[in-house]
Amino acid sequence: MIVISLGAFWMMKKSPTGFIPTEDQGFIIFSVNLPPGASLDRTQHVMDKIEHLLNDVEAIDRRGAVTGLNIVANASSSNYAVGFIRMKRPGKRGKVDKVEDVMGVINQKLSVITEASVFLFQFPTVQGFGNTSGFEFILQDRTGGALGKLGATAYGFIGELMKRKEIAYAFTTFSTGNPQYMLNVKEDKAKQLGVSVSELLKTLQVYYGSSFASDFNRFGKYYRVIVQADVEYRKEPSSMNNVYVKNNLGEMVPINTLVSLDRVYGPETVTRNNLFNSVTINGMAKPGYSSGDAIKAIREVTAQTLVLDLAEAGPIDSAATDCLRQLAQRQRQRGGELHLIGLDEWLFASFEKDGLLAQVGLATRRDEDTTQRGAPANPNLLAPAVTPSWRNVTFRQAP
Repeated sequence: MIVISLGAFWMMKKSPTGFIPTEDQGFIIFSVNLPPGASLDRTQHVMDKIEHLLNDVEAIDRRGAVTGLNIVANASSSNYAVGFIRMKRPGKRGKVDKVEDVMGVINQKLSVITEASVFLFQFPTVQGFGNTSGFEFILQDRTGGALGKLGATAYGFIGELMKRKEIAYAFTTFSTGNPQYMLNVKEDKAKQLGVSVSELLKTLQVYYGSSFASDFNRFGKYYRVIVQADVEYRKEPSSMNNVYVKNNLGEMVPINTLVSLDRVYGPETVTRNNLFNSVTINGMAKPGYSSGDAIKAIREVTAQTLVLDLAEAGPIDSAATDCLRQLAQRQRQRGGELHLIGLDEWLFASFEKDGLLAQVGLATRRDEDTTQRGAPANPNLLAPAVTPSWRNVTFRQAP
């Protein structure tokens, strides 16, 4: 009995861990990502090529596609598309019957697509656990830094993650290279002309964005009324020459005298996690590896690429260094784990022990704007020396 128990314990420790395995539901999803700023016509052209390539796959029963939808980020964008493949029943799929093998065949056929990146997924086994199978990793920026810096960090992390044998692929739809216009409002001039800035922005919202007007009931159904200028009257920056806003005297003032446009680049959507700017990274584990193996690989890559070692921290504030060293000494005494993450001019430390997670942000330089005195919220849990570098000390239950 003891031998059986020890054997079972050994097998439990050695066996790969994972969530509910992905099941063959007869569905495959593919996400198509074109370069930032690509038009809807270019995306549709790529989808037509994919449609032609999939005609030769024997296991496919029928399929459909939506152009302009980013299924991973749940956002609408002209350079994204999604396709849905319904396969034949098992046993009637021809030479290739397993869904993983069918996905391999499709990947091979779509490898000739050079205009876009195509990623294949299955639906998650349990409904409500996202739109696709695989893993999802969220990278937070707790420094409030530039989005370009966050994107570069995410791309570097993905590059290191792709080197792992457990990871088939990893990607993110976050991109700061989308061409945009920045609207600059001349507030002083608007005040001189008696134009309210809120009314000015509301007028622009109606013309170039959209505005909800009302609902009405007709034929036993509710219909929503959305007010917006037609495409012909909002597709060019010069269309602002024909837009006017009323001032406090009832006079119509041309909008183009109150605003200016600058060409810039930035992300189409920004994800926030716990109020921080963040990047969502999706991916799939290679066949033969479980989701537990993928999570372990992510943790190891995180420790290698995002963790800042004190010996390599460079010229940081000495008080912050001493504080972190005391944290490290206390975590060794308590038997917990200490993680250090370095971004810009901040060091972030998280301490985990007995289900409690303490997160601490410390400034890496000393000045009047970035330092303040404070003490941990729970000195019985963590009580290093109080230094001017303590910032944002929070305690919460670890997930």
